[in-house]
Amino acid sequence: MNRWLTARKQQAAEWLRQGVSPRRLALLNQIGIEPEHLVPAHIDETPEKGELPRKLAERLALEKAEATRRRCQETGLAPQAMVLAADTVVAVG
Repeated sequence: MNRWLTARKQQAAEWLRQGVSPRRLALLNQIGIEPEHLVPAHIDETPEKGELPRKLAERLALEKAEATRRRCQETGLAPQAMVLAADTVVAVG
């Protein structure tokens, strides 16, 4: 495990993961991160007009992280937790 990840893991009281992908959860477990909570973000995933796949994935991941953080702060569920969010976009052509 690299130094940055080790330091961040020690600093974070709790890890929150947005989403419920079993594959991503398995990857996190391989590097020693076990989220205490899985909090799905319910956002509109419609691409913006002319939005390229890479930008779409970046925007969706950020929006999901922000939505999850807000939800946790509003409900009191792990308001200080580190939120980890990601998205995958498949493009053909």
